[in-house]
Amino acid sequence: MSATQTYPQAYRTTCIPTDSRLVTSIPSEYIGQRLEIIVFPQYEEPEYNEEKQPKAGLTKARGGLRKYANPNLIPFEKEAWEKAAVKKYAKQ
Repeated sequence: MSATQTYPQAYRTTCIPTDSRLVTSIPSEYIGQRLEIIVFPQYEEPEYNEEKQPKAGLTKARGGLRKYANPNLIPFEKEAWEKAAVKKYAKQ
């Protein structure tokens, strides 16, 4: 079994380059160590807004599937899941 390795905390920074050279500072504990440097573009994440307004005409979904409902089956809905679970998982 191999020994457990511990890794130092990652150092992360962002910048907007003005030319093809980048100059940055690193934490002193990284000096003398082999470092992996990865550069990739940072894309703006869309902001999450809980109070986001719904699109016009899409205010509610309630009742949207009403045309597919079978009124004769409504009284059996409470027991449908239980019966399906018993049917599927009952020991035979």
